[in-house]
Amino acid sequence: MKKNTRLVFYILAVVLVISAVPVKATDTFATQVVGSYSCQFAAEEALVEYCGVNGSVDIDTDATGYTDDFLMTAGGDFSGSHDAKAYTLSRNLAFNGGGRADAFSQEKGPPFNTWVKVEITATTLVMSQDISFTDLGVAPYVNIGFAVNAQYAWVRFSFDASAAQIQQMVNQYGLSQAQATSLYHGGVVGLIGELSKFGYSGTDVMNLALTKGIAYLEELLGKLSGGYVPGPIDKAVSKYNIPWGLAKNLYSEFGETAFVEALGRSADYKTFMANLKGWDLAVWAGSVLDKKEVASGGLIHAAFRLFHPVTGEQFLGPHLAPYANIAQVLPNGKMNGLAGYFSYIEFTLDETTGTYRALINTAPDETNKLEPGEYCAFIALRNPGNDVYSPIKVSFTVT
Repeated sequence: MKKNTRLVFYILAVVLVISAVPVKATDTFATQVVGSYSCQFAAEEALVEYCGVNGSVDIDTDATGYTDDFLMTAGGDFSGSHDAKAYTLSRNLAFNGGGRADAFSQEKGPPFNTWVKVEITATTLVMSQDISFTDLGVAPYVNIGFAVNAQYAWVRFSFDASAAQIQQMVNQYGLSQAQATSLYHGGVVGLIGELSKFGYSGTDVMNLALTKGIAYLEELLGKLSGGYVPGPIDKAVSKYNIPWGLAKNLYSEFGETAFVEALGRSADYKTFMANLKGWDLAVWAGSVLDKKEVASGGLIHAAFRLFHPVTGEQFLGPHLAPYANIAQVLPNGKMNGLAGYFSYIEFTLDETTGTYRALINTAPDETNKLEPGEYCAFIALRNPGNDVYSPIKVSFTVT
C-alpha cells in the first residue's frame, strides 16, 4: 500500500452509494477513512463495499476455489463492491477523474480451467465482473485482506461467519439447529465469554438462555459487571423503544459521530432517522453554481438552502460557515488542489431568504487567477442534522 498522502480538502461520504449483490450477512461493520486503513478477516462469504475520493483500494481474496488479487487507483471519485463466495466472485467498480484497475483471478483446481486478468487505464470507468470457478466439493471459506489509502473513503464489510459456530453449538450442547441459530443471532457466544469471567460455564449460560432468554443474561451480565455505563446504542434503545439490533446496525451504518449527534438532538425516532441522514440541500436550476462556464476573470455565484427532511423546517444558522475550495482538473483526470484564495471561499447567510451564498472570483488579483481549463468546486458543509461533513462537488469551465 502507498504511504499516506497530505489532504488538500476534506470530503465526508456519509452515504455509501453502491449497487451490489446482497450477501447473507450476519455481521456488518462500516468505517470512515482519512488516509490509510487495512484489515483481514475470514468467513463463509463476504461483501466489501467502498467509495471515496482520490486513492487506492487493494483486495486480496483466498477462497476455497480460487485466489484473486485486485488493485484500483483513482484520481477522483471512486466506488465499488467485492462479493466473494467459495466458488464465485462478483465485482463492480466505477471511477471518474482518471485511474487504473488491475486484477488477476485464478482457479485453484484441478482442473485449473479458469483464470481472468484485467488491466484497464481510463479517465472514466464502469466495470462489472461475475466469475464462476469449479466446485471442488470442499468446505467453503473466504479469507479477505483489504487496504485503502484515500483522501477520504467510506468502507462497509458484510460477512457471514455463523455456520461453523452454529454447528459447533449443536454438537456441544445438544441443541436443535433452530435453537442454536436463534441463540447465536441473539449473541449467546459473546455472553458465554463474558459470563465465564464470573464462574459461569458454557452449559450454565446455555441453560439460562433456553429457560430465561437472552435479555435475562444481558441483565445478569450488567449486574455482575457493576460498572457498566450505557453507551449510545443502549441510549437509543431506551429513548426510542427500538430493538437493540436495529440500533446497532444504525450505529454501524452511519458511524459514531452522526449517531451520537443525532441522538442528542432528536426527541423521537422519526426525527432521529432524519437527523442521521442529514438536512436536505435545495438549489436553483439544478446546481449550486449559477453558471457552468465563465470567461477568465468572471464571477460565479454559488448558493443553496437547507431544509429538514421530515418537518420541512429551513435551517438558518449563521454559525454553519460552509466554504468552498477549488481544484483544477488536469488533462490526465487527476485533481490539483489550489492554495491561497481558492482554498477557502466562505459562504455567508442571507437571513432574509435563508440562502447561503458565496462569490467565486476567477481572478481575484493579477497574480492569482484561474487559467482556462476544467475545475471543480468542493463545498464543505457540516450538516446540522448530525454534525458530519457532507460532500458537495460541482464542476465548471473557465474559457
